[in-house]
Amino acid sequence: MNRLEQLQKTLLANISSNADYPNLEFVVLDYNSTDSLASWMSSELQGLMDTGRLTFAKTYTPKTFKRSHSRNMAMRIATGDILVNVDADNYTGFGFAHYVNQEFQRNNNIFIATDHTDRPGKTKDAYGRICTTNRDFHRVGGYDETFDGYGWEDADMCLRLENSGLTQVPINNKEFTRCIVHSNLERIQNEELLNEVTYYFVHFESPVRSKVICLKKDGSALIGGLVPDPDINTFRHIVIEEGGWSAGHWKKEGGSLIINGIEFFFDLATRVAVNTRSSPTIKYLLVSNADLPRVVYEHTVITNYTKYCSHALHKVTTVNYDKPYGTGKIVINNDPLRIILLK
Repeated sequence: MNRLEQLQKTLLANISSNADYPNLEFVVLDYNSTDSLASWMSSELQGLMDTGRLTFAKTYTPKTFKRSHSRNMAMRIATGDILVNVDADNYTGFGFAHYVNQEFQRNNNIFIATDHTDRPGKTKDAYGRICTTNRDFHRVGGYDETFDGYGWEDADMCLRLENSGLTQVPINNKEFTRCIVHSNLERIQNEELLNEVTYYFVHFESPVRSKVICLKKDGSALIGGLVPDPDINTFRHIVIEEGGWSAGHWKKEGGSLIINGIEFFFDLATRVAVNTRSSPTIKYLLVSNADLPRVVYEHTVITNYTKYCSHALHKVTTVNYDKPYGTGKIVINNDPLRIILLK
């Protein structure tokens, strides 16, 4: 969503870099962007759309960016036997399509993905590059749409493909994983939580535990505790305490916040909210507007990492099994007569 500036640099380059591979389809999904992507596609790439080399799909429904849902939509539109996710900020490099085909010709019991480890030199901007057969993608239920916000949905897909019996082939050629480096704010600026938070409070209970209260514009609240991952025992990997986020509600009354029926005295000048029922008194610090994007980024990463850990523990293979995924109304190639309903 709203990645026109990046696509103007990467899309034509990627099409050119794989021009010698005959049976190849590029699918670009416009997830209700507001940056004139659709008009640029028509003015600059209509010829490629007419030949079938490029399919432009636009949905007008989403108000915010849902990473897993958008990828599932794009994969459902694609017609190839092999599906490859290439983020808007990624360059494929010359011959990438040939490389992918050769690997699957050698062994079709695989998937191809970038290295998701913390080894030096790795860049998370290329983490989303995952290649799998169309059959295997849908066999595991696509991307898990309960992963909301940034982080870990791609690692989770790799985990579940491995759990299904496939072997990962890592992409080691750095020419295939070049990308446009950008800030974490740009990663999350179109996502729901950043645009819905009214107040975000943190109470540092101890060096190894924090309490969080996230109050949203619609009157809902998320409340939970954050601790180091007990299986890794490092502060680099934080998880939500057992039980996950507790849903709640809140409202403002005078100089107080009423959260789940409990009154918190709130002083905006000092950015402190005090739980009036706790003994001893518990003070929560309000995250500043300047720090909010960073905190929201960490919030979504921690939330999704906790889900990833649960999938790893329980060896989950298939997700979205209780409902369709990647659903929505799609207009193809800016033609109002070509509409697909993904149900």
